[in-house]
Amino acid sequence: MVIGLAHPDLTVIYNWQAPFTVFLHQRLWALVVDPYFGAGVDTVYALVSALCGGVFVYVTLRLAQDLGQNTLERALIAGFVLTSGSMQLFFGYVENYTIISLGIIIFLWLSLKVLRNEAPLWSAILALSLTNAFHPSTVILWPAALYLSWRVYRSDAALPKLLLDLLLPPLIVASSALTLMELGDHGLQAFLGDDRPGGGDHIWFVPLTLDAPNQWQQYTMFSLPHFVDWANLHVLILVFGLITLIIGGGAIKAEGGRMKGEDKISSFIPHPSAFVRFLAVASAMYLLFTWVWNADYGMRKDWDLFSPAAFVYSVLAALLLIRALKEKAALAQATLLIILISALHTTAWVLSNMTR
Repeated sequence: MVIGLAHPDLTVIYNWQAPFTVFLHQRLWALVVDPYFGAGVDTVYALVSALCGGVFVYVTLRLAQDLGQNTLERALIAGFVLTSGSMQLFFGYVENYTIISLGIIIFLWLSLKVLRNEAPLWSAILALSLTNAFHPSTVILWPAALYLSWRVYRSDAALPKLLLDLLLPPLIVASSALTLMELGDHGLQAFLGDDRPGGGDHIWFVPLTLDAPNQWQQYTMFSLPHFVDWANLHVLILVFGLITLIIGGGAIKAEGGRMKGEDKISSFIPHPSAFVRFLAVASAMYLLFTWVWNADYGMRKDWDLFSPAAFVYSVLAALLLIRALKEKAALAQATLLIILISALHTTAWVLSNMTR
């Protein structure tokens, strides 16, 4: 990829797999980094990765500040996110998934503010629309955006304004992306042809049946190898993620699924469960995506395509754990255990990638 981007005459500069991401990195290299510093495209990716990481940490801390009622809760929320294996994306990682990870956490934070009437709906929708333009895999978060819009509608928002906030940002961003691609002679014809979504083989989903394993498909969707690969991926990107979702979700189900006022997990009033439900929709979509999508190189080698999922369901997992562990001492012990083990795991993962 970085070799191809060093030659602007090649059509790889216009790429529907990651339209804004590829174009931005190549232009930064061609106009700034190469003429003034003589560095390669990989250096641009590494710098953008680190810069996005710095902003990501800031936004995550702000999100934790807004969600947690005390220092312990804020530490758990921030720690769950910032010690995930997916943080590897921000350590000079040369791929197309760093900017969208930042876009996702901004979308989550702005969505919380929308639910609290502290930000307009269009701000969260614009954040998601731009994230989609940097990598289309993030369109799976639109069901969560629609739920967010429905909550705004329930708060007696004017329907014309709501529709404008919901539809105008994606239309503007999509038109901009299409215009950019058309100017590069890589427009709709390429999008519907050789550069259509689906990776190298253009096969979207893990097959339900398979005559024999091949380069692109190693197993069927409901086979044991697929489940093991899927579970291994999620342990890699968030050690305690799935188990916490199961335990926390079970605790809420045991209580009848009610969000009692005295047990609310954030200061959001009057619907403290709205953001949790929003996160549940977003997390379910990302977990489903990691299950059904056919990764070109298998889940282990294409882990980074799925890694942004951790940034979504880590926040949900933290909130569910806060709900499940009502005693402060138990929550403190769980927070310490999760952050320490996850940090050790992620440190080893980052160092392993740095030596390759």
